[in-house]
Amino acid sequence: MKIIKFLILVLCVLSIQVFAQQQKPDLDFDVSIKSPKYSDEYTALIGVDDSHNNSHTIDGGFQPFAKLLRADGYQLQPVSNITSANLKLLNTFIIANPIHQSNIGNWKRPIENAFSPQEIQVLKSFVINGGSLMVIADHMPYAGATNELAKAFGFNYEDGFVMSEKQVWPPEVYSKKQGNLYETVITKNIDSLAGFTGSGLRIPENAIKVASFPKTHKLLIPEIAWQFENNTKRLDASDLMMGAIMHFGKGKVAFFTEAAMFTAQIVKDKFKVGFNSPRAPQNKQFVLNVMHWLDNGKIQKRQEQNSPDYQIVKTLLNKQAKAYEANKMDEVANYYTTDAIIYNPNGNEIRGINDVTVYWRQLDGIAVSWKTQILETESIGEQVLAICRFDIVYKKGDEAVTAKSKAILTIKQQDGEFKIYRDFYMPIR
Repeated sequence: MKIIKFLILVLCVLSIQVFAQQQKPDLDFDVSIKSPKYSDEYTALIGVDDSHNNSHTIDGGFQPFAKLLRADGYQLQPVSNITSANLKLLNTFIIANPIHQSNIGNWKRPIENAFSPQEIQVLKSFVINGGSLMVIADHMPYAGATNELAKAFGFNYEDGFVMSEKQVWPPEVYSKKQGNLYETVITKNIDSLAGFTGSGLRIPENAIKVASFPKTHKLLIPEIAWQFENNTKRLDASDLMMGAIMHFGKGKVAFFTEAAMFTAQIVKDKFKVGFNSPRAPQNKQFVLNVMHWLDNGKIQKRQEQNSPDYQIVKTLLNKQAKAYEANKMDEVANYYTTDAIIYNPNGNEIRGINDVTVYWRQLDGIAVSWKTQILETESIGEQVLAICRFDIVYKKGDEAVTAKSKAILTIKQQDGEFKIYRDFYMPIR
């Protein structure tokens, strides 16, 4: 895991084409959430398509998106085959930037449909019966590959590039002030959004418009993606939407025209594109708003609660909590290995069991309560990695103070007992 940090970025005017190349997920961006939607043993399961050569998957371009939703308490899993059985347990299914096999590395027309008739029917039935579906199709060729699926729900993607004729950075701004970001359930308390080049969307009459493009923008339809010539077709984009939401049967659908604004990427090792961008301070909340609207209330117990990793972490931290609430700080410290290190937010290291014990003794006699939320666990060799949230309450004079933190713990066996080997924690303010 990487330590979360903020990087300073000065953006300058660049050709939009730069942002189509050399992208990598920004995994250092702070995705902490003060009040996660799910914070106990129950969660909602989100499936993310990885069966259509998608450029945005849980382990690919959507890693920051997945990290954000996990911080909100959701669980995510890849879906490698669109079948009724695979979608049955899902609260929400997400498809982002699919492409047909024939167009991989071949971004010129014709752009083939990525979905079979059987898959489209499965997805329609999933939504009609109460499931939620979000579809994101970027600029050509992704919009073209997705259009048959969109049409099944009454939407229509224009397989091109919606952009300013000047092709400068930043590509799009959607704001209520300028009239192209609309007041909806998912834009409540959102004043503006940043976009980073995508396709255009035509929507059915009963859909709810989320945002439309600035008046300065045109729909460009090149024969080869990113190759704009004097004779490239240029159409008015004023009637095209960036995104829309709609109830469909018993379920919900959301269609959007650009994936970058839903995730966080770094281009050319220095330019931030997505909800990590300094120009997109409200994109992160917008992503959460979309997911909360799509959430249809279908919940289940967290899958890892039955895993050996989870049980190891739960047992260890429950013992620690019990010792803490009994004001037995030496016992709290005893759940660390003799060579343990605590990395505190100030950048200091507390090394070895003696210093760890001194560290915890600061709370002797003033401990009140300890609450743990285990977000994620994973085995790495003989060690267990855990990401957790803690609400630790202690007395400060006559007041009870709650220290909220998120921690990455490495746990290993010592003398036949699992103990904390590395403890990196960050306060949640």
